[in-house]
Amino acid sequence: MNKRGQIDISFGMIFSIILIIAVVGVAFYVINNFIELKKCTEIGLFYDDLKKYTNEAWQSTIHKDTFKGTLPSGIDIACFGDLNQEPIAEYRQEYDAISRAFINSKERNVFLYPIKKACDASLSSIKLEHVKTDNFFCVKVEDSKIALKTEKNQFEALVTLSP
Repeated sequence: MNKRGQIDISFGMIFSIILIIAVVGVAFYVINNFIELKKCTEIGLFYDDLKKYTNEAWQSTIHKDTFKGTLPSGIDIACFGDLNQEPIAEYRQEYDAISRAFINSKERNVFLYPIKKACDASLSSIKLEHVKTDNFFCVKVEDSKIALKTEKNQFEALVTLSP
């Protein structure tokens, strides 16, 4: 007794299965790119809001308030200050990683950490005008929110940022 099983699938059925797999793969790729684009856009909007806020504070005579911004998930810490300044001891590890990554970009003063989660190198740090810090410090991002204290007295030329 020599019995054999036979599966009879037509070429059209095989082609349809391959086509469905390809469409699903492309759909996942496109959705992933839109999610990454959303993160990059949120970072750009955060920088725009921060620049607008500090410029308004700089133009005012007296200012004391807290900037509240939103960052995408994955960004744990936002750091502020000149890389030549001494960091607060609590954030020494982040300072070391940031100063290694931005060894040729000493003019920047706002950094997002971890650097790899901030889309690309151009969005992981910026130069914020009209501000100063007493030392290099970081602010934790909690529930995608950040709070940064800002202050400018009547006879000061720059807005002071503090944790």
